[in-house]
Amino acid sequence: MIKVYWAAPLFNVGERWFNRTMRAELMRWEHTISVWLPQSLAIDFDKDGWQQDVFDENVRHINESDVMCAVLDGCLVDDGTAWEIGYAYSVNKPIIGIKTDMRNVGADGHVNLMLERACAEIVGGAGVPVDMDDMYSRITEAILRAQVNQ
Repeated sequence: MIKVYWAAPLFNVGERWFNRTMRAELMRWEHTISVWLPQSLAIDFDKDGWQQDVFDENVRHINESDVMCAVLDGCLVDDGTAWEIGYAYSVNKPIIGIKTDMRNVGADGHVNLMLERACAEIVGGAGVPVDMDDMYSRITEAILRAQVNQ
């Protein structure tokens, strides 16, 4: 089983829906992939120190993953996602960038240079119309390539 850590913004209904949909579709396309969504954490917001619990749990899941998929959408990548990318890179996890946003940013038209270079591969990108079935297939193929190349 290939363990994927899904790094993405999760602060509104649309973002959480997108993350859940991508997880379900990727696991449907390739049954040897399991996807961890940080939004799946059961958080007790009344507990003192819940922030440290969230941090520790996400770091643990990054460490246990085989590959990271990171959503790079927006004019600026979500700051939490950017941190997750940096951490995954520092512990030698292959990172697949996912760009469904057609706006141009960065040297190669994807994102910030440092994030772009941390990614083993970026699926999608500037000027690329997003066909979601094609996107699921391309992400799945990138995950399998990353696993083989590790």
